[in-house]
Amino acid sequence: MSSPNSKAFLAVLLLETITGLSSSIFIIICLYDPATKCQRFSTLNRILMALSASNMSFLFTMSTHFLLLAVWPKFYNMLYVFYPICYLTLYSITSTCWLTSALSIFYFLKIIPSQSGILTKLKNMLDTMTGGLLLVPEVVSFSGSFLSLLISNPNSFQTNATKTETEDLMVRKVSFNGIVMALNFLPFIIAIVTTVISASLLKHYDGQMKKKIGHLNAKVKDYRTAVHTMSALLMFYTSMFLILIFFLLKATDTTTWGYWICVMLLFSHPTVQSAILIHGNPNLKEELRKLFTIITQ
Repeated sequence: MSSPNSKAFLAVLLLETITGLSSSIFIIICLYDPATKCQRFSTLNRILMALSASNMSFLFTMSTHFLLLAVWPKFYNMLYVFYPICYLTLYSITSTCWLTSALSIFYFLKIIPSQSGILTKLKNMLDTMTGGLLLVPEVVSFSGSFLSLLISNPNSFQTNATKTETEDLMVRKVSFNGIVMALNFLPFIIAIVTTVISASLLKHYDGQMKKKIGHLNAKVKDYRTAVHTMSALLMFYTSMFLILIFFLLKATDTTTWGYWICVMLLFSHPTVQSAILIHGNPNLKEELRKLFTIITQ
């Protein structure tokens, strides 16, 4: 792709980065109440704030990753630059995926009926499990990212005399995206399972409410909103994995339109995810409405 087009796409990526950061900051500010800073936040608010912070980290690392790749490819190709950037990028992607699965688990535990069993015990312990729902994703992201890059054999990334610089860089990118998919396969499966079960339970609740009172009560409506949010997040991450598969098929030539379009889609994910989270949270929607009212006055 010619230089002018590359610059245009980089400008679009910058706009997407600003939009993603703004939407994530908006969520954090709306959920953070200074009056309760010495008190415990709700479990949901903590997860949403952590997820928004993770989205911000994703944008910072991805911006650095692709800026160096597009503007200073020779510098990016150096191992002491390539590996720290790859680690931070892998960590941010993994953290976002695992925190999203934690959000799916939270909604799932809220929806399941209160009956005897291990799931009900976990449901009753949900407020005390907040630390675990946030700590486990970060530990997995931190350690898993490091071990994955270590196991991937650094020597395989060293430039071979028989390879061109472009071929060597392609091998690195394909290997990196393979690691991303392997490390985030489990949270993706967790999101699928919890969403499917939650949707089945919601259908059951709908039938019960219509038989008993002829309409849905507020709790079932909240469950429906939660399931819709989970479903949207699931489709959201499915699209991310499809883009990574595109890269795995070695369609990673930076001179093609397809490459840059996929990069643009990746950069749009924090904004899209923030939109999904805001749409699924009445408080955030109300704050956004107030903000638009102030802007348009």
